[in-house]
Amino acid sequence: MMQHYESIKTQLDSVSPSFCIAKWSQLTLYLQTGYNHSCHHPTPHKIPLGEVLNNHKALHNTKFKKVQMSKMLKGERPSECEYCWKIEDLGKGFLSDRVYKSAHDFSQNKFQEIVNAKTEDIEPSYLEISFSNACQLKCAYCSPDISSTWMQEIEQYGGYPTTSNYNNLEWFKEQKKMPYKQSEDNPYVDAFWKWWPELSPKLHTLRLTGGEPLLSKDVWKVIDSVIENPNPKLTFCINTNLLVPDVLIDKLIDKLNQLDGKVKELQIFSSGEASGKANEYMRFGTDDKKWRRNFEKVLSQTKNVLVANMTTVNLTSVGTYCDFLRYLLDLRSIYNKEVSFNKVQFMSNYLRYPEFLAITILDDGAKDKFKKDVEELIEERSKDNWKYDNDGYLTNEQVDQLNRLVEHMYQNKFEDTEKLNTIRKDFYNFVNEYDKRRGTDFKETFPELKEFYKICQEV
Repeated sequence: MMQHYESIKTQLDSVSPSFCIAKWSQLTLYLQTGYNHSCHHPTPHKIPLGEVLNNHKALHNTKFKKVQMSKMLKGERPSECEYCWKIEDLGKGFLSDRVYKSAHDFSQNKFQEIVNAKTEDIEPSYLEISFSNACQLKCAYCSPDISSTWMQEIEQYGGYPTTSNYNNLEWFKEQKKMPYKQSEDNPYVDAFWKWWPELSPKLHTLRLTGGEPLLSKDVWKVIDSVIENPNPKLTFCINTNLLVPDVLIDKLIDKLNQLDGKVKELQIFSSGEASGKANEYMRFGTDDKKWRRNFEKVLSQTKNVLVANMTTVNLTSVGTYCDFLRYLLDLRSIYNKEVSFNKVQFMSNYLRYPEFLAITILDDGAKDKFKKDVEELIEERSKDNWKYDNDGYLTNEQVDQLNRLVEHMYQNKFEDTEKLNTIRKDFYNFVNEYDKRRGTDFKETFPELKEFYKICQEV
């Protein structure tokens, strides 16, 4: 498999050393704010309303994005793609998501079209779309434009006492990022529904997200549209926190079973990067036992559905992340018996923003402990060492992602001690305000980070 990825890198570099198919092929749309990005790593940018009113394809083909495409074709590195440049600059042969995303079928089947089109209007083959910020959770690293519950908190208490006034609504207003309410007319949603009949038959992958998408009426409308208009080439995906009322979980399972056979693949993505109280602290509003129960309910009551977990590894993950991955691998060993594919999947992604929750600001002791835990997990669960006749082992790709995660944690050091101290003080101020507002207790929840908390308190 790794040889395949190396061949993809060669293909990309034959165009330019910064070329990435995902910039053209993959689109994430936040219709509640009129923002988009390609792929999911760059900071989303505003879609000028005038552009989309003149051309609904500007939901993807903004003038800004075309400038980034042009840079890639010339071998320049768009600064918004720093996630991958940091990985590639680590050395040691680590492959970035520029390669992994370009290797996907949704990218490969567009390669020649993209090379020929250059920066002309092109339709994505992979569409991830959010209609609304309606969400019942307040994950610490989320924001009001993605979570209506976050919006309610910030409207009541204001931004957090960090140097950036974290999640302050004035910034969202300045960036024209205040979300439309579900009850309001939204010209971006109107443009999407104009585009949908033309776009939908051409899609390789459709991914519905939020907010919490199961709380959006437009999401159910899209699902019913796909049921009524089967597309045997389509990979159909939904992101969900799996913590909505039981009636919606049951409705989701019913719709998935109706879709089975009408599309090529079915995928459910949930999120988590810790276990137990650590998960409930960071992904505030989560009931860890309920999440696991519903995760396994979807696995057991559907057959041809891949059930994946998205991770955003942050400093609160380091104590339980490896055990969380063992849980997912154990589920894979159970549910892979009935299918010919890896039914339980995950990728190890690191958090970039807010910086005060990133693993890069941890003290050396906490980093060394996490490194040891990861090494033990790889030793225990690598395919070559796995002693059992099931699929409860790490794939080579997952081993590579874990290794690059640790390498990133160490290599991305702060040469400016004053900057590091400022970020650590932001962390200290954030968690204390967080505990005050939400009735939580960081020190009790994360005893393994006691020394780190003390360091941040004293800077």
